[in-house]
Amino acid sequence: SIAATDGAAQTIFDEPYASFTAFAATDEGWEVTLGRLEVSQETLASDSELKGLLHELLLHQVVKHHVLNSTQLAALGNDALELESGSAFYADNFVPNVISPDHHAINGIVHFVSKPYVPSSLRAKIK
Repeated sequence: SIAATDGAAQTIFDEPYASFTAFAATDEGWEVTLGRLEVSQETLASDSELKGLLHELLLHQVVKHHVLNSTQLAALGNDALELESGSAFYADNFVPNVISPDHHAINGIVHFVSKPYVPSSLRAKIK
């Protein structure tokens, strides 16, 4: 998986009492996304600047301090919540890509998505 190349997941989830909603893209989704960004996993593993961007990208997949099931996500619509990255989270950016919702964990919930959310600010930095 893409997270294994960076170790960012440990950083994101290291607060013992924090709760999260995480969007976990499939390996295929990451491969397609990296292909569109013209970046290989090998390049990510060896390029320290791109590793930093990957870490930033992973932060865009986590809503901290909110545990949102699929019904709550759908109800949010275009209301904003704060992502772990500090930017705004809009459910409308994620919900269309959810392929397997509502996987409960001790400290939150995971929704599997067909592709990661890549904000335009990061697309510009990666290319």
